[in-house]
Formats: sequence, C-alpha cells, structure tokens
Amino acid sequence: MENKLTEERYKELLYILDVETAHPKKPYPQEILDLAKLSDRKVIELEADGISFKNYLWTPKELPEKAPLFINIHGGGWYIGHEPNDDAFCSWLADYMHGVIFDLDYTCSRDADIEVMEDQCWAACLYAKEHCEEWGCDPKRISVGGYSAGGHLTAVLTQRDSAENKPVNFALQINAYGPVDMRPSRPVEPQNEFEAKMSKRGDAFNELCWRGNMDACYDPRISPILASDAVLCQQPRTLIITAGHCPFKGQGEELANRLMKIGVETTIKCFVNSSHGFIPHFGVDWEPAGKLMAKYICESYAE
Repeated sequence: MENKLTEERYKELLYILDVETAHPKKPYPQEILDLAKLSDRKVIELEADGISFKNYLWTPKELPEKAPLFINIHGGGWYIGHEPNDDAFCSWLADYMHGVIFDLDYTCSRDADIEVMEDQCWAACLYAKEHCEEWGCDPKRISVGGYSAGGHLTAVLTQRDSAENKPVNFALQINAYGPVDMRPSRPVEPQNEFEAKMSKRGDAFNELCWRGNMDACYDPRISPILASDAVLCQQPRTLIITAGHCPFKGQGEELANRLMKIGVETTIKCFVNSSHGFIPHFGVDWEPAGKLMAKYICESYAE
C-alpha cells in the first residue's frame, strides 16, 4: 500500500494514540489472569512480507480426537498488540470448548500497514490448515474470528479464502463488534468532549493503519460491506456478535442482513448491556458471549 504519511504526521498520530487519547490501563484481577493456566501454550513464530510475528497455540489439558481449531485474531484498532487478557481468554476458551486455539499476534500499525497484517494473518491461517491434524484437530473444523479490528481482519480473510478457491475452507467466521465499512463518515457530530476524543482516536487508528491512503477504504476487500453478493454468498457460516453500546453495532446488523438475504447461514446476537471490546477484556457478559462462540465453533463443519 502506498504510504501517504509524512514522518511528521506519523509522529503526530503516535502522539494522539499514545498520549492525547490513550485510556489508562486497569490491572486485571488475579482470578482473570489465572485463566491462562487452564490450557498449555506453545509459541510459534512465522514470517510474512519479510516481517516475523509470533502466534500462540493453546491446547487444553484434555483434547478429544478430531477437535475443533479456532484461529483467534485480537483487536486494538490495528495498533495495540497482544495483551495478557488475550492469553487469559484464549486459554479459557480452549479449555471450555475442548479444542485448540491458534492465537495470532500480527504486526500492528506502528510498524506495518493493513496489507502486511492481512498477509501475516493469511500465512498463519495456511499454516494452521497444514498443521491442524498434527495438533489433533479436524481440517473440516477450522473456524476464524476476532474482536473489533480482529473482526475486520476476519471478514477480510474469509473473502481472501473464497477468492483463492478456499485453501483453508473455514467452517465458521465470528465477527465480534468488528467494523466492516471503513469509509470516512460523520453522520453524527460528537455531543461532548469524550465523544470528540474517541472520534479523534478512531480517525487516528484508521489513518495510521491505512498509511493515509484513505481511498483504500472504498476497496471491497478493505470494506467488506461493499463486496458484491457474488462474493458474499461464498462466505462460511457466520456468527456476528454486537454490543448495545458499540459504534459498530449498525454495521454488524447491516452485514448480517445482507448475508441472510443471499442465503449464508448467519446468526447475530446483541449483548445489549455491553460495550465495545467486552469479550476478551472480561466486561459485562463476556462469559455468555464466549460460551456462544464455543457452541458455534464446536457445531460447525466445512462442506
């Protein structure tokens, strides 16, 4: 992707994200962090586009034969990398569903653009397909999903799988409150200082990820809601999770409606009392949402 950011603007964006609009981090309770002990973790390092990145293979203490494999893609505005809460959630999910989690720690936008992120995630998906039986998993039970930016990357990857004749052949995709329409818009003006701050932060996430090349947002590969019916009808079984207090709730509903109209088996579930980011950050309703994910992962088989 063409880099349209000057060095000065790049530094301004880092300042906006790291200082001006940054959220203070709250420590997780020890009982949440201890969830990372439920399953076993192995680090697997891969490379794509000349950049190495880590991935984490989570295996429960007891694994049945031909278990499901879930490829997990963290969020963070394409900017914030892998966090301890991601370990805790993946370990819990692997243990709860008695399956394997391949958790991707892709290079974020401080060091790479969206094309590198996609290529890394795609390389990891192909690696997972190649090694799934070695990991004790059924190649017909490979699902992919993510949260926020990870939900967006999930939608990008399932389109790529279809475009390349389904070398992975996902059984299921899960988009948890991920944006699918990246076109710049301001339908509602911020009503207060906090909303203005979050709007500025969102714009900075996008500009850095896209390297200032905002025309890319009109590419259906980048904004999956713009994809044709012919492309979307090839999507796998789909679970879309939204939150009642999430700015992307409407986008999730729009995508779900389109998929259902063209015959893709789709379920949408809104957790009305929750906010954006609630699942791997252990917010309100994280556990019922996680159990819903597990149910669909375990029930899904590729054709």
